[in-house]
Amino acid sequence: MADIPMEPVVLIDKKRNKEAHIVIPVNNSFEDLLDAARRINTGLFQGEWELSYLNPTTKQQEPIDKDAEIATYTDQEINTFFWNYKASTFKSSFERRMKKVQEQIEREQQRHAEARAEYEANKQTQRQAPPKKRQVLGLRYANVGIRAAAFVIDMIILNVVGSIFGGDAFTSGLLFLFYFSIMESSSRQASLGKQFFGLRVTDYRGNTLSFGAALFRNVIKGIACIGLIGGEFLSTLFIFANIIVLFNTKHLSFHDQASKSIVLAEVDRKTRTS
Repeated sequence: MADIPMEPVVLIDKKRNKEAHIVIPVNNSFEDLLDAARRINTGLFQGEWELSYLNPTTKQQEPIDKDAEIATYTDQEINTFFWNYKASTFKSSFERRMKKVQEQIEREQQRHAEARAEYEANKQTQRQAPPKKRQVLGLRYANVGIRAAAFVIDMIILNVVGSIFGGDAFTSGLLFLFYFSIMESSSRQASLGKQFFGLRVTDYRGNTLSFGAALFRNVIKGIACIGLIGGEFLSTLFIFANIIVLFNTKHLSFHDQASKSIVLAEVDRKTRTS
């Protein structure tokens, strides 16, 4: 009986990163090779059949059938074999990550497309919608009639409030000064009576009066108003201070000119579409 050639082979368990060196007859199958390796190396080469070799031509891992003879490979000078070799592990992981990135990009593109479509739809709707009409308010100098009507309303308010606090002359005077001064120096720029008629008190540049300027304005106006209940001289002063409103284009009274303030009225100038 002819001697059967023996060849040394190397088995590498990639999962455990260990290897075994075995000399075995080349006419044995790879299943025989693995049985021998398992007996010598306890705990290695376990699990389902997964043996491969590195093809020298393609440089790729290729599977080996358990019934194949060892000589088939050793004749090609292939004597290293891999158990549980996951050649595509890195590639598969990379592909999975790339797939997730691609899916995310596609989702972002979809959201962008939906947002763009919504924007275009809204834009088209706005083009088709009829233009909105809005009122544009202008300002003019308030005439004596509307200012007098506003003053009457303010005096009614002050009389009601004054009656609550006793109604004496000193209290009424303080209420008069601080009511008009606080209201006219506020963001509303007007007392309640003026607000009712759409009036506002400003300086010559249209700015809100400071409290000091508003107080000075109303001290002058208060002195003029005393003429209503004063003697002949005070009555003449009151008439003069207020009648000059009729004879200037800006309808400025004496206390307006003294405090460098003006009274403006809102007017509906025109209606615009937008």
